[in-house]
Amino acid sequence: LVALDLETGDRLPPRKVARFARAWCQAVTARARVRPVIYTFLAFADAGNCAGLEDHPLWIAAPDHPTGRPEIPQPWHRWTIHQYCHEPLDRNVFRGTRAQLTSLGYRPRRRAGKRRGGHR
Repeated sequence: LVALDLETGDRLPPRKVARFARAWCQAVTARARVRPVIYTFLAFADAGNCAGLEDHPLWIAAPDHPTGRPEIPQPWHRWTIHQYCHEPLDRNVFRGTRAQLTSLGYRPRRRAGKRRGGHR
């Protein structure tokens, strides 16, 4: 699992934070063949810092919400992981099966020497 922790913009405007995040995710996906999960919280995402990242799974930090019932920020329509507690330890719940969690974000590489259609 590869995650981008988006919690601060270091005084950059939200559009620049979102542009950096999209470029980082594209680079990781292209090089590592893994689609990163985005870890963030409601107010940060709703401020526009996560614009254009809706195709990435959302790991939402929402300890004030009941387990598995976080408020979902824009631009997402659903959550994948909910961090429902952070004291004394971080606690999370995954929306899915163990197999789905194990393969989260993974995109297998095509075998060397193979082309589409199975021809060499």
